[in-house]
Amino acid sequence: MITDCIIIRNATKGSAYSQAEAWYQENSPVSLEQDLEEYHRNGFVITRPTSIALFKIILLNDGSPSWFVRFALGDRSELISLIPCFLPKICFCRHGQLNIREYDMEQLMKKWSKRF
Repeated sequence: MITDCIIIRNATKGSAYSQAEAWYQENSPVSLEQDLEEYHRNGFVITRPTSIALFKIILLNDGSPSWFVRFALGDRSELISLIPCFLPKICFCRHGQLNIREYDMEQLMKKWSKRF
């Protein structure tokens, strides 16, 4: 199971998919195709010309469900609006670090909305 993640904010050069392919080729030990297969089978994939995200539901140590974002590129507000349902927590790794960070979804959404 692939559990580390990368989040890239701006999709400004070419389609988000093309940018994701290039990022994976330069930075990831697995290919985008491998991640897409994993997340199509066991998670969720959002692909638009302006954004791409791979995410799944995981159980936290206390047994509660959370979104885990493996990879995201594009506008965060757009991506958050496309998540299939609300869960109180969202987790991801920052800048390729291996430790998973856990965030309160409502607080994160409020923080992000103030930036735009």
